[in-house]
Amino acid sequence: MALIAYNCPPVDWFVGSSQFTVDSQGTVIEYPDKTLGVEEDWPPSDINIVKNDFRKFVYAAWLAFNDIGWEGDSRSGHWNCWALPDADSGFLHWLIAVKQDNNGQTFLASPVPLPHLDKVAFRKVQVDG
Repeated sequence: MALIAYNCPPVDWFVGSSQFTVDSQGTVIEYPDKTLGVEEDWPPSDINIVKNDFRKFVYAAWLAFNDIGWEGDSRSGHWNCWALPDADSGFLHWLIAVKQDNNGQTFLASPVPLPHLDKVAFRKVQVDG
């Protein structure tokens, strides 16, 4: 799964995000309540497809975060995500963020470049997939 991951100085506000939980191996164990982009009346098979895509994106981000300094200790125990609509396909992508507890560094992953972060990021990695 293609993404760009950033290691940035501390960010203290995650306004509008939905929280979810990831274990120490990068596996989603609690899904966000609002931002997966599914409707309650969708068939379970469609919801599972979206959850699987989300799970793959989170795992790819977790691997990338490890490459750029993630030490595995999140500030609140939760990760944060926002939905990013894709104007071409109509599907949603996700922006995810997690704040490291021991030094406050914030790790972000996005399927699209966030060039404004290039000026402040300590490290960045692009994952093609």
